[in-house]
Amino acid sequence: MVRNSNHLFRIQVDCLNMNDGKITKMVLYRKERLTKLRFYVQDLVGGENQTVWKVAQSNLTDVLPSAFGLLSVLDNLVTSGPEIDSKEVGRIQGVIGLSDFHEKALVMLLNLVFTEGEYKGVHLVFWEGILWMMR
Repeated sequence: MVRNSNHLFRIQVDCLNMNDGKITKMVLYRKERLTKLRFYVQDLVGGENQTVWKVAQSNLTDVLPSAFGLLSVLDNLVTSGPEIDSKEVGRIQGVIGLSDFHEKALVMLLNLVFTEGEYKGVHLVFWEGILWMMR
């Protein structure tokens, strides 16, 4: 997403003064800074070195075309390039579930931590619902 460099973001903070119990509202404005990141998630769903594991399913998972109730966990390598042997820059870990009776719809909770480079130590948390368009 590209944004106009004139955009500002606004943060409102309510500060409680422990001495007198009064709340002070502080509003901070900062110029928005756009950072573009490019990384590759090595998602291996099978084989000797798999990184995604099925951990639970409902009694309907195998009978519904949507695979409702399937729950998987993952611990994937994040690399600087698309090849699996590219330099490691982080790990992405989390939970993925299929949550719709009628269509394949993913719900994901993922935590990305950068382990190398300029953003080493930075954590990003993703929560997402995705509806797969099946044709």
